[in-house]
Amino acid sequence: VHPGITNAPSVGNWDSWEKTGLAAAEQDVDEFCITGSYLVVMGEKRNVAVYQVRGVNRRFLGELRVKAEKAFISSDEEWLCLQEESRVLFYNLKSLRKAPWEIKDVDPASELGFVGSGHCMAAMGTGRVLRIWNPATREEEKINLASLAPEKRRLINGPRETAFPNDDGRVFLLRQTDDGGCTKAGYIQMGTDGNPMTLLPSQNGQWWAMVSTPALNGSVGYRRVRVALG
Repeated sequence: VHPGITNAPSVGNWDSWEKTGLAAAEQDVDEFCITGSYLVVMGEKRNVAVYQVRGVNRRFLGELRVKAEKAFISSDEEWLCLQEESRVLFYNLKSLRKAPWEIKDVDPASELGFVGSGHCMAAMGTGRVLRIWNPATREEEKINLASLAPEKRRLINGPRETAFPNDDGRVFLLRQTDDGGCTKAGYIQMGTDGNPMTLLPSQNGQWWAMVSTPALNGSVGYRRVRVALG
């Protein structure tokens, strides 16, 4: 349940709903996504179903004829993003019956996430091409990023920014704008070449904490048992 939305359902409501409805075998629910008052359920053998809960009232909003593997709801509860194999679909939650914005030729192995708490979606595939989509304006932008080891996280989302680490110690940042869109904050040299680049955003989104081995401005010296770190 999104903590920033005052009229979102209580945890008890969701628990009760799951026990009485979604737990039924005929639902065929494999995955679900909850943001604020919206619930999206998916299954390998079923279409996507969208629900809304206001207090104790539950409402079925519609069924989308999509066999999606991933679902994302923007924090402002305006947009629903579905990924089905190599395509991505954007639905306006206020008008689900309208035709979605469809993006084709998307890497199925991409990591997706809304930028900050806005409605711009970022996708990073194995080819290190960052794709940014704004469903409100239906604009797309592509940015080529430097290499990153396969075992590292390609995308780290915070309340206001989304970070994209690179093996050379640089981090590319996308920052949410006041209107829910995003802007390119550019590169920041946060670590050294080949470091783990462990990043963690603060809860208010104003700071990032990082573990770099060794530290970017540090020095390590070994002389018998002496170790100096900066």
